[in-house]
Amino acid sequence: MGLLAWSNVRERRTEIGLLRALGKSSLYVAALFLGRAIVLDWSAAAGLSAGRMLARQLSRMVHELSIPAASLAPPRELLL
Repeated sequence: MGLLAWSNVRERRTEIGLLRALGKSSLYVAALFLGRAIVLDWSAAAGLSAGRMLARQLSRMVHELSIPAASLAPPRELLL
């Protein structure tokens, strides 16, 4: 996430220059980019949590529907 934030700042150098030329302070510009990084981090964390919960629920459902391993064993008559 740090690399994404750094590349975002590097790509928006002209936008930063324009904001500074319009009289915005360095603190304002820094808060703008840090706020965006925080929003992205929180949304990534929320997506990760939702994905983990969904995966757990789906694994429980698949486990309930799966065939027991004993029924997959070949019949003894075939082994003879």
